[in-house]
Amino acid sequence: MDAKCDCMDSFSWRRVGRVARFYFPYIKKQLIIYPAFSILGIVIVILSERVAGLGYGLFLAVNGALSMMLVFAPTIFASRNGLDVETVLPATGAEKSTFIIGYVCIVVPILLYLPVILGLPCDMLKDNADIARVLALRSNLSASTYGFTIIENLFPISVCLYVVMKRTTNRILLGVVWSVVALISMSFVGGIYGMVMAIYGRFWEKSGSDVESVVKLVTEGMESLFIVLGVILLICSIFVLYRTHKVISNRQI
Repeated sequence: MDAKCDCMDSFSWRRVGRVARFYFPYIKKQLIIYPAFSILGIVIVILSERVAGLGYGLFLAVNGALSMMLVFAPTIFASRNGLDVETVLPATGAEKSTFIIGYVCIVVPILLYLPVILGLPCDMLKDNADIARVLALRSNLSASTYGFTIIENLFPISVCLYVVMKRTTNRILLGVVWSVVALISMSFVGGIYGMVMAIYGRFWEKSGSDVESVVKLVTEGMESLFIVLGVILLICSIFVLYRTHKVISNRQI
């Protein structure tokens, strides 16, 4: 009774810590595997570039794998014990939401991408023209779109987390399915916009046969899409995360 009353007072970071300790047995493998995979991936890319000059292909593969690991990370909260124990945790819905959403949206990206960010300045990667071009393109897009390209994965992550928290059965399967649907929807919108720009912008007439010029023109034209789509996805993500918080709070006893 006292524990329940204690949960009804103001927000407590101590209780957030208790929630973290409860989930630690579930997330500890992820805390080890995610940065380990990231470090291993960047090491393989660097060694492949040094030995055989194959860094570019592996760089794209590792980057794609990291993106999928990030999007599907919320499935770690689909505990085998079900929702009963989670529901009666001595913490408020806000405190549970703070840990769960904070872990998925802040901790996991750091675990995955910090090793990559630290490894990218390596001279062997900068010497690869293809990798350097991809990195420069990302940097330019991020700067020209006010950073909205950085949060492109937030929407499918929030969708996956919402489904995992909302459902009581098939939580992992449905979380993965709906996050994939979110990714496909984003790609579909981007593809349609790109086709329209290619048709009405007539990039081939402006740049002739220069492939790099075509890529530059398309990229510059896509900046407006990234900004508009980024704003929409950010709003949608905030709404989905809010709904996730409500789902967690409504399960509170």
